Amino acid sequence: MTHNHNTLSNEEAAVLLYRLQFSADTLTLQQIEALRMGAEALRALTWRPIETAPKDGAEFVAAYARQGFVKQLVSWNIVHSYWQSKGEWIPGFSSNATHWMPLPAAPQPQGESNER
Repeated sequence: MTHNHNTLSNEEAAVLLYRLQFSADTLTLQQIEALRMGAEALRALTWRPIETAPKDGAEFVAAYARQGFVKQLVSWNIVHSYWQSKGEWIPGFSSNATHWMPLPAAPQPQGESNER
């Protein structure tokens, strides 16, 4: 595995998680929970087909593969039923955008947990 600044690629993390499932009896419950959370975070940060983009008004990152993977923050305008960026209609979005990814959770102030 290649490590760059102590980070793993998605593929490397997937291989590590696969290998760890066979040695789970040597891990603590806290380590297993940390691995589970890491796996969920990796799944959340993967590109998805644009046809599956949410139409609930939530912002997400859209990518345009045919334009060199240009990225743009996009959301569905629930009132007028069109794709928008910064409140403006995006002409041709459905035929040009190819992938989407959810935004990560906002950072938490120091000392606060992410639990609900």
